Amino acid sequence: MSRVPALRLLIPLIAGVMLAACLSGTTALATAIALAVGAAVTWGALQAFSRTSSSRQRVRPFFIIPIALAAAAVGLLDAELQRPEEIDPTAWHDGIVTARVERLTSTEASMELHVKVLTRQDSNGAIQEVPLLLLRLTTRGCDHSLRAGDLLSFKARLRRITPMGNPDETDFAALLARRGLLYEQHLPVGDLVKTGRCPTWLNRCDNARQWLESKVLATRLSPEAQAFVIATLLGNSEFIDTDTRQSFSRAGVAHVLALSGLHVAIVMGIFWFFLFPLDYLRQRKLRLALTLALLAAYTLLTGASPSVVRAALMAAAAMCALVLQRRAVPLNALCVAAMVIVVASPSSIFATGFQMSFLTVGALLLLSGKIREHAPSRRWLAAPYYLVATSTVALLTTLPLTAYYFHTVSWGGIIANLLVVPMLPIMLVVCATFLFLAACGTQFDALNTIIDATYHALERWTGLVGDWTPGSSAVYASATTVWCYYGVALALIVWLFTRRRTWGWVAAAVALVWAGHGVYQTATTPRTGYVVFNDYDATPTLYFEHGTGYLWMPLDDDPSQLDDFKRRHAAFLAHHGIDSVGLVNDTVPLRLEHAAFDGHSALLDTTTFTLFGPGKWKRSERRGDSRVDMAVLTRRFHGTITTLTGLYNMGQVVLSGDIYEPTRDSLTAECRAAGLPLHDLGRDGAIVHYIH
Repeated sequence: MSRVPALRLLIPLIAGVMLAACLSGTTALATAIALAVGAAVTWGALQAFSRTSSSRQRVRPFFIIPIALAAAAVGLLDAELQRPEEIDPTAWHDGIVTARVERLTSTEASMELHVKVLTRQDSNGAIQEVPLLLLRLTTRGCDHSLRAGDLLSFKARLRRITPMGNPDETDFAALLARRGLLYEQHLPVGDLVKTGRCPTWLNRCDNARQWLESKVLATRLSPEAQAFVIATLLGNSEFIDTDTRQSFSRAGVAHVLALSGLHVAIVMGIFWFFLFPLDYLRQRKLRLALTLALLAAYTLLTGASPSVVRAALMAAAAMCALVLQRRAVPLNALCVAAMVIVVASPSSIFATGFQMSFLTVGALLLLSGKIREHAPSRRWLAAPYYLVATSTVALLTTLPLTAYYFHTVSWGGIIANLLVVPMLPIMLVVCATFLFLAACGTQFDALNTIIDATYHALERWTGLVGDWTPGSSAVYASATTVWCYYGVALALIVWLFTRRRTWGWVAAAVALVWAGHGVYQTATTPRTGYVVFNDYDATPTLYFEHGTGYLWMPLDDDPSQLDDFKRRHAAFLAHHGIDSVGLVNDTVPLRLEHAAFDGHSALLDTTTFTLFGPGKWKRSERRGDSRVDMAVLTRRFHGTITTLTGLYNMGQVVLSGDIYEPTRDSLTAECRAAGLPLHDLGRDGAIVHYIH
């Protein structure tokens, strides 16, 4: 701890931020004040007991207590001050809102915009300023002329962002809330009226990045290589297709597609190299200052993600120490970088990139001495040894996080990195040259050919490694599993450095708790049941038994829906031991132990389900004496509740999650008028039923 003094501040700072996630309002403020008062009182008491040199030596170790309390108070207060403002959405209905576009992404048929509200018009027509409120807007249709910094006005019909409500799924609402987004609205793109421009410097950086992306996309480079250049140099991985992501993930080298420390170090090396004439003018410090300025501009250009900020701050600290001939402490620099990010954005500690980036680099720095101790003396063996050793440490460090967040584990990175890591610096230098030429409006076919050939060679290598190395595409890890894993790892690392048996017993105790949790989880997890999932573009119903899942979507004929379903709900499949999933053929009746499927009707346990879509319910010969326990209305249903009640004896109406908002409101009102029970998947979450 004495060698890494910043760690004394970082740990309580993060603890304060985590405490703020459990508290809110006056409770959080009172707790922060109590911590600050406790820090002041403890500091005063310690000062009173350290009037002599001998007493000062005795109480000196206890000064960490007020420092920790003060840091926790700062973290708690900082997180509370940056908490997004909560409003009453109904009070905003039909009012005119003016907002600035902060971030925007688009597809062929829709757009997603993150906008900062500037003013709103209340019911009396008065204009009110609204501080610190971000909104998420999704549109039907696209307007490709919109850019970050544009001012928009629209009629508000806001609603609170709610979780999807599917079992074992990432809480999407909590994820957006940590980014400051609590409310959203879906509207036609024509309802957005552009009223002007008022870009901030961050908006200008975002627009500059989009301009560079357009220059890359306009070249004759292959689309896959274009996406690689944009992802590795500009930090935007949206152009990487799903197959490529999965291929690199199976090979354990998904980090190559994300702008991270290695990429930033190479880019900084390029800046430093091209400023070499300043050394001949004896302006080495000016060369350092310009390099750091360019690195800061590059960090802002790429969106200032936690991994990039961490790498930039550490690289800057190392470069300053080198030029100023000072001794650098990389682990302390890492903690300082983490503190800067946490203070600037407290919610970053919950981000996957922040956790994986800092844990990986921290583990590598902590174990670097042990790795060097066992390095082979022969030079030709040293390079592959270091690659394998660092890859193994990085893999073991991020193993529980990849299982928890992405539900995949791959051991191929140890092998794949033997070629990828030496190859990446060369590729990035060539790609940086290509990007510079593209920004100048020129390109060379020879350079394009080199990039295409190199990228496709890299892609083939990762595909080969992913196919031939062991791994699992469906892994479930609970939060308890993650904490136990890191508890065991930390105890073993402390034992490795201190050789005290106590830490070995601590590791064994935590491992015993971990094993007990695993046994309990396996014994209590149901293996048979059904789930009607809430989804944006379908109404998937999954029945599962004996490790096999049967996906029933009779009104969705796209075969790719099966792959999309398995990717979206990988955690649920892994948690319940579902090894294979197949689509139910809606033209052939299927009978199972607790289920039966027949076209657009199904019997699941003792409940009958019928899906209503385009015209199928109209051609049915059933009448009011036909019993339907669950009438599932999909987006393609264009009838009325009154018509359905004349044809069926319905126990409950289920609204699919993909129904548009106006239709949803209309059907909800009809159900209430008819006195029918209603379950809205989009608002109430999935229907889950386990068969014991």
